[in-house]
Amino acid sequence: MLFGGDTHGAGSPVVNSTWQWNGQTWSELTPVTSPPPRYGAAMAFDSATNQLVLFGGYDPTDSPLSDTWIWDGTNWAKAAPPASPEARWGASMTYDAATHELVLFGGCCTGDSFLQDTWTWDGTTWTQLSPSTSPPPREFAAFGFDATEGTPVLFGGDTNSGGTGVLGDTWVWTGDTWSEESPVTSPSGRASASLAADSNGALVLFGGTNASFSAAYSDTWVWTGTDWQQEAPLTPPPGRYGEGFAADSTSGQVLLFGGLDQGSDFLADTWSFAGQTEPTTTTSTTTSSTVAAPLASTTSTVSGPLSRASSSLAFTGTGTTLRWTAVLGICLVLLALVLFGLSGHRTFRSVGRCQPPPWKE
Repeated sequence: MLFGGDTHGAGSPVVNSTWQWNGQTWSELTPVTSPPPRYGAAMAFDSATNQLVLFGGYDPTDSPLSDTWIWDGTNWAKAAPPASPEARWGASMTYDAATHELVLFGGCCTGDSFLQDTWTWDGTTWTQLSPSTSPPPREFAAFGFDATEGTPVLFGGDTNSGGTGVLGDTWVWTGDTWSEESPVTSPSGRASASLAADSNGALVLFGGTNASFSAAYSDTWVWTGTDWQQEAPLTPPPGRYGEGFAADSTSGQVLLFGGLDQGSDFLADTWSFAGQTEPTTTTSTTTSSTVAAPLASTTSTVSGPLSRASSSLAFTGTGTTLRWTAVLGICLVLLALVLFGLSGHRTFRSVGRCQPPPWKE
């Protein structure tokens, strides 16, 4: 599912449309009720309740939001929890299969006061926790569940410290506190990278940017439980940050969508990561957009929603080589992507219908 985002267009660029990916193409849904337009929201699938949860973000006036919405597969419903995190955008959220709850960390609220609070969602209400140790304040950190170790893992993020504020630290949530890891090898510090588990439960990290937003990384890393291991896919997606990234258990792959490139152009390509290293180089077709955000144009295509950035996406599914494959370029871009379930295959593949030039390794 994809929700909202900033289309970077004239008029009303921040939208509240809902789209669904079926493994081959996008289709717009028409729920009776929808959250108000927003971008930069946190969204994750709650496996305990079988619901998609959306929290916060920025509204069209750039004011942070604190509302919680539930997608039940057909419609959006606004939740009324007795307690809730303060308004924010850029928070990190993932499902903790060990505690059967969603975990939310950090983000940024009014006045650029970056946060370091930890909250859990149990399907009914939010609960603020008081861990003895916490990561430093940050926004747009990569956050995912390590099924092999049974712990959520947080990497990097932005601290907005005078252009030098990206982080490269790795933290693990143990269920009651945070523990900083000391990997021998690690990705460079970055913000707006993506993290999702493959079908084997391994966490895959892709992309991100530096403190000045002058870089768009295209490296792929896997968390082994104690260390980061850099992978060498045959056909990696072009560099990007703010991309949507999640595991689609139905197709058996990790899916990546949209983002911003090094020139801060909105992108709209879709890629899948399969897992095992393949013996030969392959060629795949991609779109001209990047993963971190949708294309700057507001023109939609037959196969997808309008271009946009900072939207939220989630898929349902199950499903390992080492190649990126272009899956389907639909001329849209988003900043937040979340898929339901787990997937595998160390291969990234891009699919394109926007007729861009082919991508080669």
